[in-house]
Amino acid sequence: MGERQSPTGTWIDRSATLCEKDIREAYHELIDLQLRSLYPDFFRNLYVQTPKERERGRVAVIEYQDDEIPDPEVFKNSQDVKTHFDNPIAANQSGPRKRLFVLEDLSLSYVEALGSRLRIPPSFFAAHWADPATPAFNQRNPLRRYAKGSFVIRYPSTQPLRVDADPDVHGHVFRCDFNLERHIYCYDPKALLIVDPPVRGKVRSLTDERPLSVDHHSNEYAYSRMNSLDPEFNDVDILSPDPTEWTKGWQRPQYVSMFDDIVSLEPDLPAREIGPRTCTNVARKLAICSFLSFLRRRILNMLRLQANLRTTILHVNRCDYLREFGFVVNVKYIMGLVSSEAKEHFEVLGLHRHNADDVPEWERDGWIAVQDYCGKIINMADAFLQSYPQFTSMQEAQAANKNALNLAHITSLTMVFVPLSTIAAIFSMTDDFLPGEKKS
Repeated sequence: MGERQSPTGTWIDRSATLCEKDIREAYHELIDLQLRSLYPDFFRNLYVQTPKERERGRVAVIEYQDDEIPDPEVFKNSQDVKTHFDNPIAANQSGPRKRLFVLEDLSLSYVEALGSRLRIPPSFFAAHWADPATPAFNQRNPLRRYAKGSFVIRYPSTQPLRVDADPDVHGHVFRCDFNLERHIYCYDPKALLIVDPPVRGKVRSLTDERPLSVDHHSNEYAYSRMNSLDPEFNDVDILSPDPTEWTKGWQRPQYVSMFDDIVSLEPDLPAREIGPRTCTNVARKLAICSFLSFLRRRILNMLRLQANLRTTILHVNRCDYLREFGFVVNVKYIMGLVSSEAKEHFEVLGLHRHNADDVPEWERDGWIAVQDYCGKIINMADAFLQSYPQFTSMQEAQAANKNALNLAHITSLTMVFVPLSTIAAIFSMTDDFLPGEKKS
């Protein structure tokens, strides 16, 4: 009987006892047991990763200590991650360690290193793998909508870039060159954040898997680099009395790499104030800001539907309904899904609890703003769709009037043609038609 293959080698026989297996092999067996049926696509992705793809992505750790500024450490590879866990705790350190791990992309080596050492179920990683726009159902447990220990936030983002490809050949949707499936989302706290990598120099065509270049400096999208769509990230009511501190504490995300923004913007808080939830404040706020920026872009797109540059006459219809109708229907459908996703986040993060004292106001207000924006876009789409029957009635009335006018012209021409034909017949008569002639 042949041995079944794991993503990195041969699976260990289940009959073996746990004491006979190391932690890595035990985690491989758990991946096979949990992911093969619940997340078959993610399991297949782990299996086909090349040695280079297994090391793709980045991992950082931010360790909080009393009276010390946290200094993020970015690991070069998965071996450095394992070395970090193997190192003994410093002798002068008292109490448990408080660490935040940030993982970019889902590479097998990092999943194995973090999952086995932090005792994270493989389903936690699998829940982040599928594209948020695809029909995936196991990203959350319906039997436990809110849990203090873990959460999954799916959010859209907007980046100014242009793919060097013919849309007639390759279409408008491309697959990012990640391990993630993405297209152009205790007293001793150990938290793990999984974030999407930034779009780099290449994407792949969905038609033939051809790598295509990405232009991050296109003048066509230069207006979006003004970042006017990004909301204010800082929550400052009054400036510090010391003018030299005004710019030091001002945080400015780049909204290109979630990994880099988290590492650079992680707040300078004492270790005693850091917990499993507070250590992810920056990441949760970045998700809300990316969501709002995406929705603001959708609002501008809806407003541009009425800006028909082909005409400047006010009484002429300024929107091409036949061209834009399908787009608006799609926008309404997608915004309905996005709105329901935002409501789920409200419950997943525990923001719906009225007696929750640990919920920051900015988070509750931020997700309420996301839902309000979704409702605004849906209302704009409804107004557009309701105007379409009126436009159709006007088009039919104009066509009927044009047909009636053409019929009136035909009638007038017929009335003119009859007397002209009679006169022509009279003038064309010869002696053959006189009385007494043979043709008379």
